[in-house]
Amino acid sequence: MSVTDIPMQRDLQGPWANFRIVMDGATQSIGAVYPFMTLLDVKRLLWIHKDGDPRWCPEHVFLYERMEDGSCRSLEFRWPFSAFLPDPLLVKSPSPDLIDDTGNRRPVTPKMLGTMIMEDLVRPTSVIEAITLSELNNGTEGEDITAPLLYGYIQLYFPAITEPKQVRESTIQTTFLRDAYATALPYMLDRTGRIDVVEAALKKGVAGTGVKMQTMVKLRWTIPEPAEPPVSLEKIFYSLTASETIPFMRFFPVSGPPILKVALTDDGRPLIEDKKIFLQYLSQAPPVLKKAVIMARIPIYSEHVKPGTAFIFNMFDTGAADITLDVPQRGVTYTAAVAADA
Repeated sequence: MSVTDIPMQRDLQGPWANFRIVMDGATQSIGAVYPFMTLLDVKRLLWIHKDGDPRWCPEHVFLYERMEDGSCRSLEFRWPFSAFLPDPLLVKSPSPDLIDDTGNRRPVTPKMLGTMIMEDLVRPTSVIEAITLSELNNGTEGEDITAPLLYGYIQLYFPAITEPKQVRESTIQTTFLRDAYATALPYMLDRTGRIDVVEAALKKGVAGTGVKMQTMVKLRWTIPEPAEPPVSLEKIFYSLTASETIPFMRFFPVSGPPILKVALTDDGRPLIEDKKIFLQYLSQAPPVLKKAVIMARIPIYSEHVKPGTAFIFNMFDTGAADITLDVPQRGVTYTAAVAADA
């Protein structure tokens, strides 16, 4: 198949069709989950799966990925001190990361992720578990909900809970929760119903089996982070040699001026002879600021583009990299033949 032949998507779910949540001691499906749904959407589906039970409203549920070592990675937020938390039903003591030796709350808050889509948060095959605020309260049954317990233990998993009353009443069907569920139910039914219509149309091939690319404005390839990030991006830069394939490269350190490498001819002249093209490459700003990055130009040889047209290669300090080919200015397009040449 040519790179300009784009097959039509036939299924919106893919591996997310097997998404399950472990709750109440069993692995359960909560309905159709899609990779473009937000975590809040998934928590609403869970609430609907539980028929509006107040214990399972989004604010009363902690969703997390179970790691191999038994720790938990929250899907909804990240604390700055660690991405992994102890099992909330096994470790019930206040966290020293949240309270100091005198029991006072430390000035630390999590980054909330509830509006992110699922495919950016977790793999569809991950083991996802759910516990409720009432389960946490049952784990401390008979104890007063003291400030250290509230701020150091309960808030570790439910950062929005600020009063003992919220914990004690997490099983009560209030007017507020009843109204919230009455809003969430038709919203999610309408949303999933619309998705079902698109899904059915895709499976029937209503729009055909594919489309043919005619023009393009940008191509981009991404290379993910390696298991081990590079020790030094600067050392990698010095190990590279500018050549006819990559005649121009620069290293932008965290601070200080960038370092330039250019390919030379046998008699010592720059391989890039056109000063206008050289200045164009030189004027390119780094893709990120205050972070180390290697940026290089890789010329594309095609009768369909002007001389000097080149891929931009960026390598970041994490080891991740991307290669892009952009049109020279807004409002301009390349023909599909450029994509094929690339």
